[in-house]
Amino acid sequence: MKIMTKVIVTQPIHPEGMKILSNSVQEIVVAKNPELSTISSLLDERTEGVIVRYNPFPKELMEKAPNLKVIARHGIGTELIDLESASERGIYVINTPNASTTSVAEHAITLMLCLAKNVFYADEQLRKGNYEIKDKYLSYELEGKTVGVVGLGKVGTAVSKICRFGFSMKVLGYDPYVNEEEAKIKGIELITNIDELLAKSDFVTLHLPLTEKCKYFINDDRLNKMKNTAFLIKT
Repeated sequence: MKIMTKVIVTQPIHPEGMKILSNSVQEIVVAKNPELSTISSLLDERTEGVIVRYNPFPKELMEKAPNLKVIARHGIGTELIDLESASERGIYVINTPNASTTSVAEHAITLMLCLAKNVFYADEQLRKGNYEIKDKYLSYELEGKTVGVVGLGKVGTAVSKICRFGFSMKVLGYDPYVNEEEAKIKGIELITNIDELLAKSDFVTLHLPLTEKCKYFINDDRLNKMKNTAFLIKT
């Protein structure tokens, strides 16, 4: 049964997703590009749903679709969507909070290993024929090191689990929305002072939403305090 008249997909999604969508929507329009002007030209009174990926969806776009019912973020964060304007209009904003947790967590660990083992530098030197690099370049082991996880949501928690059980690392965590008991259950030592976490960690990995509070959370002043931190990783 078709439950929606028209849905705009601002950037291509997986064919399986399109197949599922086609079972419930009369007309699906995939934008040729994510430019605001392009998306604006596709919105009209028939548009009841929009699927957003990496492009913003501000108030002026919502105004182009008077019958818009739902804006779906094909991802975790909703910072690209004007939530206040959507609430005023009674438009539902939904996301896919579990879709990329494992992928992003594994990517963070991959970056951690690449940095610890100097993979990029070693690869560059090997391609230049510098085989002596095997006796000169330094690498670190993750085992026994301390990782500071900033942001203990789904991804931060997944990273903590891999570090703790996969590499026997000590895990420190910072998140003002998580209490000590919650962190303890996850095997994380909660640190309430971010500067203390930075000073005690060999590695720091950031898993924060892009909000005004979190923007520039790690700045020059804090970087200068990271005297003992080997690497900073952001996903």
